[in-house]
Amino acid sequence: MTPFKTAALLAALMGAGWAAAPASAQADEPRVERGALTDDDDRLGDDSPFDMYTVEAQAGDTIVIEMASDEVDTYVGITADFMDDAEENDDAGEGTTNSRVELVAPEDGEYQIIATCYDPSDRGDYTLTITVTPAGNAPMPEEEDEDMEDAAPEAPAPGAGAGEAPAVHVQLNAEEPRVEEGELTDDSPQLDSGKPFDAYTFQAEAGQNIAIDMNSDDLDTYLVLLDAEGNLVDENDDHNGSRRHSHIQFTAPEDGEYTVQATCFDADDRGVYTLTFGSFTAYSGELAEGDPTLPNGEYVDWYDIECEAGQLMLLEISGEGFDTYLIFEDPMGSWEENDDAGDTLTSRLESNIFMPGTYRIGVTSFEGGETGTYTLSISTSEGYLATPVEGGTIHAEFDGSEPVLTEHGYVHAYAFEAEQGNTVIITMRSDDVDTVLKLKGPGELNEMVDDFEPGSTDSQMAFRVSESGTYYLSATTFSGGETGGYDLELNLEANKHEAGEWAVNEGGTVYGVFVGINDYPGDGDLPYCDADATRTARAFRRHFDMDRDHSVVLTNSEATPEEIRKAIAEIGAMTGPDDMFVFFYSGHGDQVPRPSGPDVADPDGNDETLAAYGGDISDDEFAALLDEIHAGTTMVVIDACFSGGFAKDVVTKPGRIGLFSSEGDCLSMVAEKYQAGGYLSLFFTEAFNKDKEAADLNGDRMLTAHELTFYLQSRFDDVVHSGPRGQASRLYPNGAIDPGSNLGYQRIISDRDGVSPHIILLDW
Repeated sequence: MTPFKTAALLAALMGAGWAAAPASAQADEPRVERGALTDDDDRLGDDSPFDMYTVEAQAGDTIVIEMASDEVDTYVGITADFMDDAEENDDAGEGTTNSRVELVAPEDGEYQIIATCYDPSDRGDYTLTITVTPAGNAPMPEEEDEDMEDAAPEAPAPGAGAGEAPAVHVQLNAEEPRVEEGELTDDSPQLDSGKPFDAYTFQAEAGQNIAIDMNSDDLDTYLVLLDAEGNLVDENDDHNGSRRHSHIQFTAPEDGEYTVQATCFDADDRGVYTLTFGSFTAYSGELAEGDPTLPNGEYVDWYDIECEAGQLMLLEISGEGFDTYLIFEDPMGSWEENDDAGDTLTSRLESNIFMPGTYRIGVTSFEGGETGTYTLSISTSEGYLATPVEGGTIHAEFDGSEPVLTEHGYVHAYAFEAEQGNTVIITMRSDDVDTVLKLKGPGELNEMVDDFEPGSTDSQMAFRVSESGTYYLSATTFSGGETGGYDLELNLEANKHEAGEWAVNEGGTVYGVFVGINDYPGDGDLPYCDADATRTARAFRRHFDMDRDHSVVLTNSEATPEEIRKAIAEIGAMTGPDDMFVFFYSGHGDQVPRPSGPDVADPDGNDETLAAYGGDISDDEFAALLDEIHAGTTMVVIDACFSGGFAKDVVTKPGRIGLFSSEGDCLSMVAEKYQAGGYLSLFFTEAFNKDKEAADLNGDRMLTAHELTFYLQSRFDDVVHSGPRGQASRLYPNGAIDPGSNLGYQRIISDRDGVSPHIILLDW
């Protein structure tokens, strides 16, 4: 079974100073350890408590670890500092939550055993049994006595029931998938757990790559694969998060007959299913000197594959001698990437194909200069097609049978045609689920929005179509497992807005602090950032009637941390509930580890900072400064590296809007060609000056919050994303993404959760 919980962590534990209990099991004499998983235990990366034990073994010895508990769903793993991978196990067989791992020791030495649980919240007692059998002492199978006519039947294989199931033999065809239709009924044979099942057998040759899929509209499907001796080879419940789809992919280790048990997760389930036997493609390759390289020196091999709409692609790389890294690029230039998926040398991606065409797979390494051999496996299974729509309102429901987006919940996909120049507004509303919209389209369009009004779980996006073509929309949920109905409103030629409200109420005033720094102490100077601040302040004075006495502009050596704090405090103190306060910053930004580690506001464990002249202001401190301001609307505009990380600290109260030049892990490019310190600064001032008519989507001579934010993103797509793209974006040593190697990586982040998207910022 593919490891997914501890393998990536076990290797990291070697030499890390974790306290381990010795478990000196003697030859053939089991050693029993009784322990408990508690709140005081050390934790794995997913917050699961664990205990560590050690055992000595010689090369060729067989080590068996069994972990049993009536209180926790056990999970056990074994590794050593000279092993590339870990052996690990969750459930030893169908119907049990106990765990069992068997390992033939590859070398003499000390092995580490991790006793943990599948669910990080589990706590309770367990028993760990460790048996070491020396090489050559393993019991030999007894010779069969031909005269024994009444020999006792073999013990049931893992997952087998008390009664024999009539097996259907499947003749595999290497050229095309073999499809079997079945049904689990009250008359089906049952596993020991009481679950109905059907059995299928097939012959496979050593090295044959086989993929098995089970799909159903009626069942929560479950697949079990056994070898000729009835040993468990693999099992799968939910593939790609869907309860209605199970998938097993394996390479036959030897010639022989294998058995598939098609069953269900819930013993009460009954219904029809489809079982598909297919194959997957495996490529062997090597990263070596002389291969093409990515911008940071990583060798890369590229593979072009033709994909059809509705396929679910499963890509996996296993490497020898290097840390693999996987890139998957679609025909429009958008891509997905993966580093580690379950262990330190394996990368894995699942991607549903919306649009047919040529896709590129990049096999590379995490660090530059790494070399070694690898195996790339590519398999396809049944995915989902995008439903064509032409506009209007669609009512649909998530019922748990849908595929799952990796970072969100169940998903419905839609496709629509849009013409250049059209304005599109998409709204998803629901009383049952917390909605999320994702949109991909021509010109590397790749956007996602969550809640669009304070206190609402509805979502809305609007954009001006810059390139005619097919657009693909994913309607999903914020959290996994959410089910219920929703309404999707698609307006492909929007020409009016709902009534808005004013950011500055009648009798209200605009106040602002504008900061721009070119000239830093020592190295690290930037061009045009001081001009960004002065231009933006000028735009607010001209178009928002902001009085000079109600604003402060700080540039270069004036913009010390002390002066910025003072300006925010003094200008902010002038504001009232009918007013708008604006903070603008153009300059360097940074990201530093939090001394106290991750918390609710900073789950990544990092603080973002504004690099003022001679010192920094952290996101936490900046948020505290804003808390003292009582304006009805507060707009924060930050054009700096890592600026998106400020969103989680800034847009925390009603009435706040945040605009940021890049995501929290991404650097921001300088717009030197346009004589601006950054692209956000450039487009922000354009929206209130020469381009305000273009930003006004409906032509009502009023600029709303969502018109502004979508103008910014559209301009960024047109000017920046239309430029040349590198082969793939890579990471700086500190983990920061460099958009210079691929212009698609940086994007403007808008967070207007604290206001209505229809709030009116400017009229003329």
